[in-house]
Amino acid sequence: RAAGAQLQFAMLPAALVPFLGFNVAMLACHMAAVPPQLFDPGCTKYFNRWVYLTYQSNVICTIYFGVSLVDDVLGDGALAPWLLTLFPLIFALGTFLTLAYYALDHFNPENFRRKERHKAQYPYVHWCSHLEHGHALPLVLLHGATVRLSPGAELPTSTDVARTVGVYYVFYLLWTHLNYSLTGLWQYPVINDVTRRGGVALRIVFFAALGSLFIVFGVGGSALLHAR
Repeated sequence: RAAGAQLQFAMLPAALVPFLGFNVAMLACHMAAVPPQLFDPGCTKYFNRWVYLTYQSNVICTIYFGVSLVDDVLGDGALAPWLLTLFPLIFALGTFLTLAYYALDHFNPENFRRKERHKAQYPYVHWCSHLEHGHALPLVLLHGATVRLSPGAELPTSTDVARTVGVYYVFYLLWTHLNYSLTGLWQYPVINDVTRRGGVALRIVFFAALGSLFIVFGVGGSALLHAR
């Protein structure tokens, strides 16, 4: 029993550290970030923060690692099959959150100007962006590399990746276009940049490329578990 307790304690960081990390992101968003009604009032008129992939990703990951932590503490593993099936989505969200932010959004001139306009009232706005995005990738990597896998555990398949990662991406794409149809605005300046350069055709290619990348990240999450 003592050895089992030690093993259980050793596995707790696999869920505890990511759970705390994503809670930091949520706290930064609600306590230090520019409120959406000030940052982009037109785009967030109907769905508030929920229009942003960042917010959705942090909420989903916080819930996932909270449930994973509870499952670890209880020690019965009742939710393990569901948690394993969903991990490719969590890995894709965390990886995309970090890499896409720094590749597409952080250095975007329009996004930088938006933040600068509110820096006097919200002095930590730039630091807040790092806290909402920067550590997501390390956290999902940590979980994938250290989560307890019981003997005979059913690891996620390519079908699971398609059903979780693919379905979520299609949902978010539809959500984005619904918001655009209601407001006439895109939530990320990079979409405007792409549209100006190549019109609707290039925007379609852009969304397709992001979706493909999202799937690749999901496959990477599944591969990480299979390599254990």
